[in-house]
Amino acid sequence: MNYSNTNEHLYDDIALWEKTDGRDLFLGMPLTEKNAPSVLDFGYGFGENLFALSNWRDRESKKKTYSFKMIKDEIESFGFEYAGTCSQKGVHWEKCHTLYYIKKGIITFDTLEKVDVMNFIKK
Repeated sequence: MNYSNTNEHLYDDIALWEKTDGRDLFLGMPLTEKNAPSVLDFGYGFGENLFALSNWRDRESKKKTYSFKMIKDEIESFGFEYAGTCSQKGVHWEKCHTLYYIKKGIITFDTLEKVDVMNFIKK
């Protein structure tokens, strides 16, 4: 996709992503209409709920690093089944809403974090 990749046109780039790559992200989710109402949307938004809910330290107070297997196992322990990971990356929008980066004027589409989107279905 041809994003302007400038701070001045960041929100135009976001709108373009929503119409193209973002649409492809959701179309590529391995969900069927049968199980679509059982979708758990966890980790979207600014992340404040994720930070509040997470335990970032183990029992020895060492910082946790989550592997794919750890994430999958933990979510499955709550009654969900792993359905696959989207081929299209999701975009973490946090920098777009952080006053620190906004004041610096250095946010471009390429500086936003691109992440894998894992899909789970409620058993």
